[in-house]
Amino acid sequence: GYVIQIISSAILGGKALRVQITEWKDKRSLNQNRLYWMWLNEICDQIQRRIGQEHDTETLHEYFKQSYCPQKSKLLGTKEIVIASTAKLDKGEMHFYLNQIEQWCIERGFRLTIPDGCEYSNLREAQNG
Repeated sequence: GYVIQIISSAILGGKALRVQITEWKDKRSLNQNRLYWMWLNEICDQIQRRIGQEHDTETLHEYFKQSYCPQKSKLLGTKEIVIASTAKLDKGEMHFYLNQIEQWCIERGFRLTIPDGCEYSNLREAQNG
């Protein structure tokens, strides 16, 4: 009803429309976000202890976003821009992002806490059979 009225009105008024239908995917969870920021703190602490360099979590967040975060296209007026934002990731994309960060840490000898029963741990176990 209502959506069809809006579309009909726009078409009759000569307005151009863009309609996009995509599969529904849940946004990244608060659990995933908490784990991510806990990891950033752990990595910063380990860098400090290992080589004496002080980094804040925001800087590390930007580094990982540039390295691993999927880019999303957004419209800014009529211009399409590309952004990398963990807030825009769905649960599957955020899991993949966390996995890439975990691999980065393993390759460099950083240890991350993965709490038993957390969403990341459960999904990883489900994927590994």
